Amino acid sequence: MDFIVALPPANGYSVIMVIIDRLTKFSHFIPLMLDFSSRTVVESFIKNIVKIHGFPKSIVSGTRFSRQFANCHRRQEEFVEGDLVLVKLQPYRQHSVALRKNQKLGMRYFGPFPIKKLSAVAYKLDLPPATKIRDAFHVSALKKFMES
Repeated sequence: MDFIVALPPANGYSVIMVIIDRLTKFSHFIPLMLDFSSRTVVESFIKNIVKIHGFPKSIVSGTRFSRQFANCHRRQEEFVEGDLVLVKLQPYRQHSVALRKNQKLGMRYFGPFPIKKLSAVAYKLDLPPATKIRDAFHVSALKKFMES
C-alpha cells in the first residue's frame, strides 16, 4: 500500500491510494480527497479490496519497504584523507575523464584519485585539471583503490 499525493484535483480527488496484490501483482488505484484520514483509508480499503479479495494476511507499506531495501543495500564506508579511491561514473555519458571506443563496455570506475573529506558522506577528489566534472562525490560513488 502506498499513496500518490499532490496530484491536480479531479472530481475533488487529489490523492491515489495504490494497493498491489503480491501474489497476482494485480493493482488497485483508489482515489481519495486531500484531507483523508485513517478512517477514510480503512473505509476505502474495506469497500474496494476486502469486498473483492477478503482480508489480507499482511499489509506492506511502500515507504517502509523502500526504507528497509535501501538500508539493506547501503554500505558504510569511510576513507582517510589522502587515500586513493576509484570513482564510479557512467562511461557512456562521461567523456572528459577517459574516452573509449565502446562506451557501454568501458570501465565503470576511473582513477585512482587522492581524496579529501568534506563531510561524513561527501569527499572531494583531486581530479586532473582537464576534466569537466564536479570534484565532490557521495561516498556511494567511491571505491577504495587496491594496488595489485
